[in-house]
Amino acid sequence: MVKSYLRFVPVDVIGVAVSPNANIASDNESLCYVPTLEHVTIWNLKKSVEIGRLTATATFEDRCEVVRVALSIPADLVAGGFSNGSITVWNKTAKTEKASLVGHKSAISALAFDQKGTLLVSGGHDTDIVVWDMVSETGLFRLKGHRDQVTDVHFLENSRRIVSSSKDKLVKIWDMDTQHCVYTISEHTEEVWGCACAYQGALLATTTAGPEIKLWHYINNNQRTEEISIPEVLFRFALTRNTSARPISIRFYYRQMTSESLHEHTDGVLNLNEKQGEAILVCVNTDKTVEMWLVRSLEAAKKKRQRRLQRKREKQSKKSDVEAEAEESEDSALTARDIFHALPVLRCDHKIAAVSLLRPSGRGKAIESVVARTVVAFQNNTCQIFNLETSDGKETFEFKDISLIDTVGHPSDVRSICLSKDDAYLASTCSSELRIWNVDTRQCARTIKSGYGLNALFVPGNRHVVVGTKEGSLELYDVSSGTQLEVITKAHNGAIWGSALHPSGNTFVTASADKDVKFWSFQLVLDESYSRETKRLTLLHERTLSMTDDVLAVHITSDGKFLAVALLDSTVKVFYEDSLKFFLSFYGHKLPVLAIDSSSDGDLMVTGSGDKNVKIWGLDFGDCHRSLFAHDGAVTAVKFVPLTHHFFSAGKDGVIKYWDADKFECILSMKAHFSDIWGLAISRSGTFLVSCSKDRSLRFFEQTEDQVFLEEEREKTMEKRFLEGQDEVEGAVDNQVKVVGVESGIAAKTTLNTLSSSERLIEALEIADNEIQLQKSHPSSDGRTIIQSPLLAALKRTPHQHVLTSLCEIAVPELESTLMFLPFSHVLRLFEYLADFMAQGQMLEVCMRCTHILLRTHHSQLINNKSMATTLSHLHTSMRYHATELKSVMGFNLAGLTHLRRELETSSSTLFDEAVKNLQEKQTRKRRRRN
Repeated sequence: MVKSYLRFVPVDVIGVAVSPNANIASDNESLCYVPTLEHVTIWNLKKSVEIGRLTATATFEDRCEVVRVALSIPADLVAGGFSNGSITVWNKTAKTEKASLVGHKSAISALAFDQKGTLLVSGGHDTDIVVWDMVSETGLFRLKGHRDQVTDVHFLENSRRIVSSSKDKLVKIWDMDTQHCVYTISEHTEEVWGCACAYQGALLATTTAGPEIKLWHYINNNQRTEEISIPEVLFRFALTRNTSARPISIRFYYRQMTSESLHEHTDGVLNLNEKQGEAILVCVNTDKTVEMWLVRSLEAAKKKRQRRLQRKREKQSKKSDVEAEAEESEDSALTARDIFHALPVLRCDHKIAAVSLLRPSGRGKAIESVVARTVVAFQNNTCQIFNLETSDGKETFEFKDISLIDTVGHPSDVRSICLSKDDAYLASTCSSELRIWNVDTRQCARTIKSGYGLNALFVPGNRHVVVGTKEGSLELYDVSSGTQLEVITKAHNGAIWGSALHPSGNTFVTASADKDVKFWSFQLVLDESYSRETKRLTLLHERTLSMTDDVLAVHITSDGKFLAVALLDSTVKVFYEDSLKFFLSFYGHKLPVLAIDSSSDGDLMVTGSGDKNVKIWGLDFGDCHRSLFAHDGAVTAVKFVPLTHHFFSAGKDGVIKYWDADKFECILSMKAHFSDIWGLAISRSGTFLVSCSKDRSLRFFEQTEDQVFLEEEREKTMEKRFLEGQDEVEGAVDNQVKVVGVESGIAAKTTLNTLSSSERLIEALEIADNEIQLQKSHPSSDGRTIIQSPLLAALKRTPHQHVLTSLCEIAVPELESTLMFLPFSHVLRLFEYLADFMAQGQMLEVCMRCTHILLRTHHSQLINNKSMATTLSHLHTSMRYHATELKSVMGFNLAGLTHLRRELETSSSTLFDEAVKNLQEKQTRKRRRRN
């Protein structure tokens, strides 16, 4: 009989406010969209609370970290780019997933919507740029030309152009109609880390690791002539940065959004419009600074130029009139200092992850003086809000700290976790604090400043926590009051790497780098500084076991009989706990053992080592039952499930694996974290598991009733390996294509879902063909059609209905890559079915899309196949008829809507566009009041 196991699934992740490797985005004065690992968290910055999460519907094994986020306010969309190259688009208001797009082979590095929100462009580490259609939820095309990671990408407004920057030192402008690069800026001598567009693409800013930000004037020649011509990009100004550190990102933010035209083109000269909204250029640097420049309005820039010229004339009054007139004519044009005003540099205390600007909210003089509200996300898991303020409208600015979000999680790696005896509370430690979490509500109950905690344990009674630190001290904390009761500064002369509580609950043991294992007991003493009536808990040192090497881990068996100690010499020594006499020694690991645990019955012991292996030992004779290659990194934690011989292991590869210690087989493999896992804690009932990681998150896993079969898990693993091999082949082909110089390609990418969909479609075609043949060879006597196939009879479908249903079940973004996997013989059969569907007018949109994809993919084979001439002719006739009919219906509907719009405008004094704008402003004000 095949043995089955119960599956553990993730249920929650807590402790993360900001992902350190992602950007942030905001859509109004209070809401900010912040990537937090695989989620996008929506923060209300007014109240400093989380109001929602956007999560992709992918399975947990396929989830990856969100590394880029983009907003489209007109289309009410949020796009998140993941580290595996996929993109998920959500509806911003409903918080529901709209589309899942797969087109990149590696992490997304840039995302941007167009002005209307109907198009999305993405750039990745794979050097490709993909343009997506948000209406049909499909990829339009892929642009190839960069030779290194794409660092930024934007749409140029009012033109079918895209601008991109890359680490290959190039900035390219692409034409969407021809799908080719039409202009390349090659003047940069270093990697281009970002680009930004302002004033509908007329102003382009680029930044490198050098000391300057270069500003370019983009002239779209298509607007001046009817012929398609190459655009012109002129270098205009250079802004000097105040630091030599590498920039992280660069962006333009508008202080006031207006529907008026923000720029004009006149003979290649950039003119600022009188009605433009002021913009702010923001550059984020790696040295904890944010630099800003205010783009002055045209009137202010002219005044600045007049003052500059007046001062220069005063200085040159002693010169000859001819020299002064020549210099004045040279300086009459607007310069960078006239247009750009350098704002104060925002200097922060921590490394910056991302920056976003909000529109100031509120009323009164205090808000009128606010130029911009800056949200800064730090790499220490916090967010801070600053106001850039000015006084009396003068050009004197200063930053003021408004609020700080630092209560979500730890500011650094979560090094250890432990559960209380009743599994009600969870303690976690990091380099500077101890946090107590409520397991049921997943909320932080206490935050206590502490030393660099490497391990922690709850004292029996669940009212106190003992923390062993990197400095070698033992710290005792009261959970209810959140105070520190006692600190033993010289508990050890080195870092305390491990601690273990005795099953009796009266003592515990600590292991340190000073080669000592010390035993401690809990005592109650009267301390007047604490209370005159109530005794407080204290720690007393009882005995010491000296070893020959640094002790890295320690464990006491569940019956309290044995003490296991892991040494730096890669051995594990087992002693009798009462007498400390030597019992066994475990040899075999090539690197030091970092984690030890034993089963509840005391028969087995498991060790995890830096050599990536897990070894299972018998405690009766000390023999090694099996050595298992467990992880791609060092094994940092092992935990047995109580009352079983099943155990969990975790490593620096971010994976948690579930093992059967009797059969020596891996039951489950879960990609739990996006960085090193430092600790595991399992409940006493064995129904849920908690893990902590370098990514600052705490994850909860619960046992379900879903059964796991090992054969199915092996098949999933083999399919993933096949896809990885497929990606390598596609990567090799792409490298060959780049040598040839092809700049465009299809946007589709092969995934496990597309392979499954193609297999189901092939199966549906074969079932339908077999059924049609059976009906022809065995006709019924009364002329009725009798379904021979048991599957079709159970589903109550005809062969044609079965094929059409299989086509409709394929996700729209995956349709192209699914059809590409069909063998040519099945493609010919599918064309015959599509011709029948088109003739009957069934699912016209799906059928037309499938026909277009198949014709484009197999064009050369189809034109040489004479047997398909009749079928393709019927398809052409049907498609043309239905397309004309649909076009007529759409034209009638558009004419009707235009007529209704004119009637509304004639019956009202307000124009239709103004009415829509007023309605949107009312809805925005309502949302602001709610937030």
